[in-house]
Amino acid sequence: MLLFLAAFAIAHTLLNVIALVQIVWLLVSGASNPYIAGFGRSLALWLAAAAAFLSCADEAMPFPMQSWPGSV
Repeated sequence: MLLFLAAFAIAHTLLNVIALVQIVWLLVSGASNPYIAGFGRSLALWLAAAAAFLSCADEAMPFPMQSWPGSV
């Protein structure tokens, strides 16, 4: 659980970074980047799964024990 807690903190920081990149992208191009949006969506799903695991609301461990959210 400690490893997932550390990964959660890193993923949270990464989400903040990609949000800032998306804001800059919007200001420069006037439209959102679909690749950044897609990654942000899958990262948000992973964060939700990790939070459920860390709070013992779900026993299923998130990635890397399962596939990455949004992937086939």
